[in-house]
Amino acid sequence: MKIAVDSIALSSYVEKNLFLKEIEPSITEKYLIGALKEAGFENVIQYDRFLLESIALDTKRATPRNKNMLSWCKAAFNYVQERIPGSKLFRSEENAPWNLLLRQESKEPTCLLSPCTALKGVAGFKHVLSVMELDELFKKKEIDPEFTNQTNYQCEARVGRNHPGFSPVEVTVEANVTSLRISKDVIGQIERTKTGFIDLFPCLARCLNGGGNYPTVDENVIENRCNWLESLWEA
Repeated sequence: MKIAVDSIALSSYVEKNLFLKEIEPSITEKYLIGALKEAGFENVIQYDRFLLESIALDTKRATPRNKNMLSWCKAAFNYVQERIPGSKLFRSEENAPWNLLLRQESKEPTCLLSPCTALKGVAGFKHVLSVMELDELFKKKEIDPEFTNQTNYQCEARVGRNHPGFSPVEVTVEANVTSLRISKDVIGQIERTKTGFIDLFPCLARCLNGGGNYPTVDENVIENRCNWLESLWEA
């Protein structure tokens, strides 16, 4: 099997490991890739680039006379499916990152390590692992990531703050995006929005405290995850 990895999930895993959180994030990433391969995953691929590709495709294909929802967040998509009419907000999963990944990797069983438990409902993945489940997998297989052989994987996109699970989506002036956290007034906010693209998300700090990560509302923990990711992406 292959496994795709969302970097934000790594930031949550690392904070529970005293050794890994003290070393350079780009080195930590290599230890974790080595641990995943030791656990039996033949190849490790980057999920972040599918998120960026999804946003690029969504913002190129606007539907005239409609506000268009970006499709990167499965939890947001699930929320609006039954609550917001398509006439108020056009949405499609065609360009969703999970579908882009599954289409590319259609010939082999693929797993996903994600900070979002909503993706567990996506057909096509062999497994979708939360960070807690990854920790359990390593313990059951008696794998200590800090003692694995360092290995790398191909990074095909510079992510940084463009990762939609990290910060508000920014594209171009021609494709302005309004970011809204889902609330009781979200339909009213959408109606009042002037831009053609809507970025919806349900979690308080986006994917940084999504349900697939170790749960937290502690601002210091979230800031530490931010700093770790920025160091990783900068490297």
